[in-house]
Amino acid sequence: MVVLRSRVNPDDAESVKNHVLNEVIAAFHHGETEYCLEYQNIEVQTADAIFDVIDKRFEGHTTRACYDSLEKTLSFIIMPSFLHDSHQAWVNRSIYKAISQQVLTLEEYTTMKVSSGTRFSGFLPPYQKSKKEPDLSITLTGMMFPTVVFETGYSQSRASLTKVRDLWLRGARGSVQVAIIMKWIKSRSGVVKGDLEVFGLNAQGSIESLQKEIIFPAPPNAATQKILLTKAQLFGPMLTANQSATDTMVLALDDLRTIAIEDMTKQGLRPA
Repeated sequence: MVVLRSRVNPDDAESVKNHVLNEVIAAFHHGETEYCLEYQNIEVQTADAIFDVIDKRFEGHTTRACYDSLEKTLSFIIMPSFLHDSHQAWVNRSIYKAISQQVLTLEEYTTMKVSSGTRFSGFLPPYQKSKKEPDLSITLTGMMFPTVVFETGYSQSRASLTKVRDLWLRGARGSVQVAIIMKWIKSRSGVVKGDLEVFGLNAQGSIESLQKEIIFPAPPNAATQKILLTKAQLFGPMLTANQSATDTMVLALDDLRTIAIEDMTKQGLRPA
């Protein structure tokens, strides 16, 4: 895991573009190492030009990109690691259980698109020029934005994750019901701590924390820790009169731990 926060002159668009390209090329050459590249004070025209070049030069390579037009911050996650993406198997396993337990019907599932790295744009002001590729999103048929997003910080800082959370909850046209923010912290000796926090909007439209859980070290209540997503949250404005808003899909944190430990092992890491 490598974090690079560039001091390149943001007013020189060509220099910024060349610097990004060189860093992305270098990151891919390092194979399994996850890189986080962050650039401050980037104007939208420069960001758009960089997105165009990245799309053309590195199609098929694994990156997660974000441009926050409010903060004027451009960031890339290069080669997301096994641990970084461990939530993907967790969510898919949870959906499978919800279907097998008849909490979700197959018909409901066919309206849900679960994806990673899909680029979203068209955010509301002051984020109107932003672009974001979430670590995971659940988007309903006919909707422009997801109802649920997961963002993971392995090489990203908590401050960066907070800004991403704000982008989704304030800029996604009221579609995003829940933003789940996960943070992994690796010590120099390869020991990993982790936590997650669930955020939503209250009746006044302000962001509020709905739940916070420790992943590693596993707490005394580990066996009963769970995130509950209601159908009202999963389906948002697409919820129909035939659906029960309070029916709940369970994401058991012990399932996440099992997956995360397996992924850590592949990277030579171990849980706290």
